Amino acid sequence: MFKSLLTAAALATVLAPAAAVATPHDTILVEVDVRDLDLANPADQQRADRRVTSAARAICETSGRRTLEVRAAEAACIEQAIASVRSQGL
Repeated sequence: MFKSLLTAAALATVLAPAAAVATPHDTILVEVDVRDLDLANPADQQRADRRVTSAARAICETSGRRTLEVRAAEAACIEQAIASVRSQGL
């Protein structure tokens, strides 16, 4: 399907842990390697999705006290990161 696709980029706005709902402060670009996958294969597509989701969580989740507001901001960040990758055709 996307044989020439070497990597997928997850782009997310990462929120400051102390003020997670207040203001985004950085945009982080993470490359997710899918070169070993055949994206025409449904099983490999699922593997790619898991890798993207894992990368999104790694850059969006905060440590420390996680209030409902912080959790909501993390979830929004993860959704944005995944949507960013999907908009690239993965």
